[in-house]
Amino acid sequence: MNKSDGVCKICNVNDETLTHLFYECCHVKPVWETIEFTFNMMTTKDITLNAKLAILAIERGTFDITPEELTLYNLFILTTKWILWKHRNNVKHDFAKKQHISLLSRNVLFACKKNIELILQSNRKEYLSNNCIQIFQNALLYNVT
Repeated sequence: MNKSDGVCKICNVNDETLTHLFYECCHVKPVWETIEFTFNMMTTKDITLNAKLAILAIERGTFDITPEELTLYNLFILTTKWILWKHRNNVKHDFAKKQHISLLSRNVLFACKKNIELILQSNRKEYLSNNCIQIFQNALLYNVT
């Protein structure tokens, strides 16, 4: 296994720190803006992400949102980080070329939608409140792909 030279494999400009990789990279920031816009449209909220929220997820009381909306938003955040990490590793290990920002954003939103579908189809759905299930179902109504 090769050691990293410390440079971000997505932009090839800045040092690859957690904050840079998951929030500040010029190829990643537009993805978060898409997630932010999509969530705000779905819930009619006005939430602005910052690096701390993107990296750590949102805690209860951070915004004026319901616990169900919080669950959905954190699902979006975790899914986004997972897709960004997979993309970074694919680029780093030369499995794939860098994706265009719009394609990366589309892949993130598609993965979010798929995760919502999987949760609603699972036998673990019983652990979600009826309000949470309703918010997840409403999220599927939005054309996010």
